[in-house]
Amino acid sequence: MCRDCCCGSARKVPHLNHDEQIRRLREVAEVRVTECLDVCDQANVIVVQPTPEGRAAGGRPVWLAFVNDENATADVAE
Repeated sequence: MCRDCCCGSARKVPHLNHDEQIRRLREVAEVRVTECLDVCDQANVIVVQPTPEGRAAGGRPVWLAFVNDENATADVAE
């Protein structure tokens, strides 16, 4: 999960509780917070990585952009 200059900032996405977004996602998965992923025009960006079993079955990381409201966060958590 990107949390640097744009993603995770009230300046860029003022209507979202960014700390709550991380908390919600940590209820269902391991969440790693990183600095800039260099796609600031698509804030908030989350990269979902498959489990080792999922990767063995052919799963690959998926980049999700514009995760900027509670519904989008709920969709990612689900």
